[in-house]
Amino acid sequence: MMPVDHFDIVGLKEIAERLGVKQQTAAAWRHRGLLPAPEGIVSGAPAWQWRTIEQWAVATGRFGGVAEFVADSTRGWRVLDVAPVQIGPGVVVRQVSQPFPQPMEDGRVENHVRFLAAEDGQWYQLPHDAYLRGTGAAESASSRVGKALLAGAAAVGAIVVLNEAAKQGKPPI
Repeated sequence: MMPVDHFDIVGLKEIAERLGVKQQTAAAWRHRGLLPAPEGIVSGAPAWQWRTIEQWAVATGRFGGVAEFVADSTRGWRVLDVAPVQIGPGVVVRQVSQPFPQPMEDGRVENHVRFLAAEDGQWYQLPHDAYLRGTGAAESASSRVGKALLAGAAAVGAIVVLNEAAKQGKPPI
């Protein structure tokens, strides 16, 4: 009988956790046919042995990445020769710079970032907001702001209800 730890079974959630990406990214890999075929089913969900996923992640440059583009297409430039490029889904980021000011031809200044692509080892540059949208980070930031605004509105609403109840001498419901 084989030891249980020999069968390190993982689903999409565990794959995402171990590779440091969102569960949505792991699901997108499966949907786009990038993950190896599932090796089994656990509770109705696809499952793999971790060693299979680990080998796939190393072979595709996804092991140790810091982000992955999930947006349809983002315009950027290859730093080496300043050639314009389209950065599409599946590009894995190994390193990313801090945002820095980039003077534009029209006199404006935009915040840009540079990132090292895992697949070809090239550095690319693009506007910081395009990077955030392309990797899905902008959605999570806006989602956090939205939740904070809703929580604030709920607190204000509760204060108004309590105030009105106090004015009428009624206990709050």
